[in-house]
Amino acid sequence: MVDSVTLALNEPSADDAGQVTGSLLGSLVIVARYRGVQLSKEQLIRDHQLKASDASVKETLGIAHASGLRASTTRLRWGDLFNMGTALPAIVLLRNGAAMVLMRTEARLPGWPPVVVLRDPNSTDEAPLLLDEARFTAAWAGDVILVKRDYRLRDEDRPFGMGWIVGQLLRDRRVARDLAVCAIILGVLAITPVIFWRVMVDRVMY
Repeated sequence: MVDSVTLALNEPSADDAGQVTGSLLGSLVIVARYRGVQLSKEQLIRDHQLKASDASVKETLGIAHASGLRASTTRLRWGDLFNMGTALPAIVLLRNGAAMVLMRTEARLPGWPPVVVLRDPNSTDEAPLLLDEARFTAAWAGDVILVKRDYRLRDEDRPFGMGWIVGQLLRDRRVARDLAVCAIILGVLAITPVIFWRVMVDRVMY
């Protein structure tokens, strides 16, 4: 098992352009699914008129933005991977030009080394790969692509917050306008008796 994993990490199956076939786009599809965006690698190739079967890092960032995602590249160390929290899953770029999805990290039990859990987008088997620091850092230089959902104001599945409230108001702006007009009218009617009795006391009774 260890030999097969090491072989997969260090020997890319390259296409005619020298890129690992579909690994970056495949990784983006997997991460996007976890962010609530359904993508297809074949559809992305057709929609963005890619000449090769995979995209470069720059092209992948543009594709992510066009698909309702926000992606950025960064460099991390082994220890930083265990502090990523909700930033996972993320895409890790390997030295051989391939890409894999970092699903999660596991500190393991005392006496066992911490490991990262990876998923190979080119593998038909969805079983994760568990690698320790030595094996993973031998194939990984530190480059990571962070991907998160880029919510629009009117997205219905946007997390609750001020953005969600503003989006609801924009979506139902006619109802919100009517409610605002009603609130103003009710406020005026509520203070009218007070003003009337104030005038009555100050002018008439005096």
